[in-house]
Amino acid sequence: DVSAAVSELLKPDQTQERSPLPSKGALMADRAELDGRVYGHRPILCDEVVEALQLSAASPVLVDATFGRGGHTRRLLEVPGATVFALDVDPTAISEAKRLASQEPRLVPVHAAFGDLQEALPPGTRLHGLLADLGVSSPQLDQKHRGFSPIEDGPLDMRMNPDVGIPASEWLDTVSPEELAWVIHTYGEDRDAFLAARLAEAICAKRPFHRTKELAEVVAEVKEQTLGSNPFQQPARLTFQAIRLHLNQELQQLEKLLSAAFQLLELGGRAIIICFKASEVSTVRRWLRQNED
Repeated sequence: DVSAAVSELLKPDQTQERSPLPSKGALMADRAELDGRVYGHRPILCDEVVEALQLSAASPVLVDATFGRGGHTRRLLEVPGATVFALDVDPTAISEAKRLASQEPRLVPVHAAFGDLQEALPPGTRLHGLLADLGVSSPQLDQKHRGFSPIEDGPLDMRMNPDVGIPASEWLDTVSPEELAWVIHTYGEDRDAFLAARLAEAICAKRPFHRTKELAEVVAEVKEQTLGSNPFQQPARLTFQAIRLHLNQELQQLEKLLSAAFQLLELGGRAIIICFKASEVSTVRRWLRQNED
């Protein structure tokens, strides 16, 4: 039972003693311990997604709204006769989709944000199934120049599409402490408005920032002073998450995707949304409640 397993993993461990946070120069020392990842990309729930779609059409039309590196798309292409539209806003990801499409004519790459699904597909397209695997992908975290990871030191960018908008470094130069506190609280430290305010004040006091390491160190200092140490969590993870969600308008994009799916799915079609954060789950549940009739 995936739900039970996830719930068990998310339970706080009351038996562990606190250990000191990593020092300034050691934030990148052990990525496996600090954020629990390894290099590379392994898509989750591939078989479960196909099972949950309950595809019965002879030649189903499907959408992978978050292509990434194509793990889910490759599994969807195993469905007999399926045509798969693969969306991604990341130019690197869509380049991989085009490479795969050169070998598989049933794959149609589309360079677009998943929130723009309705405009991105050919007019009159009807769907039998849709998948969205939300959040930043492992390859994006591993690319230091993208600025997504508080562990990998690189330019402070965080844009899903580096050709659109402004990088996080520029946004942090001009944002007010009040707005930054709202962003950190709403999209990251949602349980502690006081901590979000302290983080915002410290960040604004020490700007400008050009590197991910610079921002991560300021956040680590504030958290250690405010909460003490926690060796099982990278201290800047939620702050980086909040800034990324805000810059890329990810939850707003999710609402647009759900509305587009409602319009495009055939009767009996299904949308599968893989969520990792409470804010994503809340967005989906709220949309369902508002549109249940």
